[in-house]
Amino acid sequence: MFANILKALDIGFKNALLVVHRTTWIMLVVLLILGTADVLGRYFLNRPITGTHEISSIFVVGIVVFSWAYVQSEKGHITIDFVVSRFPHLVQVIMELIVSFISLAVFSTIVWQSAKIAIRYWETGYLVPTIQIPLAPFQLLVTFGAFILCLEYIYEIIHLFCELSKKRGLRR
Repeated sequence: MFANILKALDIGFKNALLVVHRTTWIMLVVLLILGTADVLGRYFLNRPITGTHEISSIFVVGIVVFSWAYVQSEKGHITIDFVVSRFPHLVQVIMELIVSFISLAVFSTIVWQSAKIAIRYWETGYLVPTIQIPLAPFQLLVTFGAFILCLEYIYEIIHLFCELSKKRGLRR
């Protein structure tokens, strides 16, 4: 039964990561179109798009934070394989577990603090200077991206514990 639940979570989480990944691509395409339109407007029509720099900055942040969990799920972050690969498999799993717990703690703190900042921006009515739109919803991009990454770390921790229990079960 636990295996069925884990498999359902696996499918659901992979689908959610795919949606976030596609959202990242959409943001990237919009960013490219906006930048191109701004340059064309600036040099050919002598009318740049107001707030392009601020909107671009917001989109870049969104692209980066939405990519965190997807890259982690694909094991795309930098690791020190040439050292870790020399350890026995059990030690590698334990080290990965420790790193996942530390990463979960760090990104949980990012979720908490970025949510606090978003709430403060909402309460004070903080606006993006040149385009006068609220910054709070965009600050929540950081919160959401870090939250999705925390879910990825929880997912990995569960899988690592399952791997440890299998290894331990083989020794009995």
